[in-house]
Parts: sequence; C-alpha cells; structure tokens
Amino acid sequence: MPPLPKGLYLHKRGYYCATIAGKKWNFGRDRTSAVAAFLSERAYIKAYGKRAPVRVAESPTGRTLGSLCELFLDHQRQRVKAGDLTEGEGVTREQTCARLISWFDADTEVAELGPEVWAAYRVRLADEYAPSTVASYVSRDRQVFRWAYDEGIIDKPPRFGASFRAPREERIRAAAIAKGEKVITPEQWWALEREASTHMRAFLWLGINCAFGATDFGTLEPKAVDLDRMILNFPRAKKSTPRLAALWPETAEAMNEARSNQPPAATNEARDRWFRTRTGRVWKNEGEPNDQVMPVFIKLAGAVGHPKVRPSWLKHTFETEALKSRDDFAVDLVRGHKERHIRRVYRHRIDDPEYVERVRAVTDRVRTWLWAGSSAT
Repeated sequence: MPPLPKGLYLHKRGYYCATIAGKKWNFGRDRTSAVAAFLSERAYIKAYGKRAPVRVAESPTGRTLGSLCELFLDHQRQRVKAGDLTEGEGVTREQTCARLISWFDADTEVAELGPEVWAAYRVRLADEYAPSTVASYVSRDRQVFRWAYDEGIIDKPPRFGASFRAPREERIRAAAIAKGEKVITPEQWWALEREASTHMRAFLWLGINCAFGATDFGTLEPKAVDLDRMILNFPRAKKSTPRLAALWPETAEAMNEARSNQPPAATNEARDRWFRTRTGRVWKNEGEPNDQVMPVFIKLAGAVGHPKVRPSWLKHTFETEALKSRDDFAVDLVRGHKERHIRRVYRHRIDDPEYVERVRAVTDRVRTWLWAGSSAT
C-alpha cells in the first residue's frame, strides 16, 4: 500500500485528517476517498478556508466549468511534477479555478458563459480588487479557457465580450499613485526595529538589507547562508532567478538570534528553513496564502503608529535607495530581477568576489542611508 501524501494522516479515531491553514480538516474514513479529496481540495482550503464545491459529473449536453477546471488542474499538476512550473505557480492556477467555480458554479456549462455574465464578474472584480490585481485575474481566467480550446476540450472559447478586459495601463498607474509611495523612512524603520520581536527584527533587517519579502523570509534555507563570507546566495522563489546579497553585521546578528530562539521543527518542511514560527512551522511558502508574516507585521506597525506600512515596503525602499548607486546590475542581483535572456545563459558564479564587491557597495549605500536616520529617532 502506498504511503499517505505528506500532510494527511490517520487519526486515532479512525478517520483521515490534515491540518491546513492552521485548522484540522476531516476527509472521512475511506482511505482512497480521503487521499483523493485531500489532494484535490488542499489548495482550495488554503485559499478560501472552506471545502471545495462538490465536483459534478459531465453534463450530457456540454462541457461544464467544473470538469474543465479538473482537466486544466490535472495538466498543471503534471507540469509542476515535471518541473515546468513552480509549486507557487501551481497554487496560483488552483486559486484561479477556485475563484471561477465560486462565482459561476461547477455545474455551469461553458457554453452558457456569455458576455453578460463575464461583464458582471468583471464588475465584481473591480469592486473588490485593485486595478493591477484585476489585470492579473483577467489574464489568468482567460488562460484556463485558452488552454481548453488549444487542447480540443471545448470547440470554441467563451465569448468574453468587450467588458472582460484588463484595466488600461493609465488606470493601473493612476491607482498606484493614488495609494501613495510604498517607501519607509529611516525613522519609521527604526521605530519598528525597537519594538519588534526577535523574528520580526530579523525580517526588518533582511528586508532593508537584502530586499526580502515575506516569502523570502519564510523559505530561506540554511544552505543559502554563508556567514563566513557574509553573503546570501538564494534563488528567488517565485521565478528561480539567481540572487546574491551581502549581509550587514546587524543582519547576521538578528538572523542568528532568531534562529537560536525558536522551537524544534514541527513539520518536515520546517526543518529545512532558517526561520520557524513559535509553533515550529514555516512562516510562509511560495505562492501560498498562509502568510504568518503579514499579521505579525501589521500588528507591529500599528503599535508604533504606522498602521499603513506593509512588509513589501521594505523591498520598495531598498530598490529606491539602492538604484542611486547607479549599478543596476548589482541591484538586480540582490532583487532577483530577470536579466536579458542571453546574459542569463552565459553568466555563472554570481558569488565570485567581483560580484560580491559590487553587491556590497550597493547594500552599503542603503546602510549609510538607514543609519543616517537613526540619530533622529
């Protein structure tokens, strides 16, 4: 008998269950059904905090949205298994199908999805999300049906109509400007640092030193850390692009303090992470919504009188200040930004001393900016 999937276990009372997003879920007593339900629903549960809608049989008159999404996700899971997609990209596609099914219902026939229903759905997206998010969702939703058409699963794609389009670039830029700059001042940063817990202090230093976000913090592995050379050689989780950062002494100290004051790993994946939560679990996985960094950071920001500040502002601030060094290549190495394809093919050994020196010069400029504001706090 094959082993149970990672995360699913047999409870002492005889049913199969799993802890997902901090809550225990019961998948029944039948092993085969429990495994199938767990594998098909765990991404939906993580995204929406509830069990996925019951999948229905194919309609005798046409393809249903539920069955189309099943086929689409089966294909995407195979791509993840083959290494063509990251796990985070696979989760994103699971979330896309869950969003479509939650709005249109699984038993809706694809042929019934006309311009009027897409227009209503587009209005709903605009009401709930920022223009940049709407643009992303529209693209991902269309991708599902484009794949189905290319694979011959549906005879023709839905008629989306003129309304179901991404917002114009001007609208996206205007909304970003209206929200204000996502940068933090040295005074704000030091106010956060003084009141931060051990792990949040490490996150603050990594954010401003290495342009780390919540996912970077949650997925950092010990093998990426070289404290002898004071560098991080850590591919970006989202796109696996190379990334190199030069650590400051304060950052290394905060990292070591956090690592030495945390419980044993409660899960297998947590054993491979530099940081663990107080329950011994991971802070965040790439592409998954179970972000443990955000709520702790928001609470800290509110406590020091800066409730609007978010974790991603550290990345924005790093790049804003680092680009003043005029070494775009070094800044891109720290951020893990994509380079021109031909350069990515031929450039190796990003941790060579010459690259490290360039990266250190960039990060030292940010450090000077940060410490210059410490006297004002």
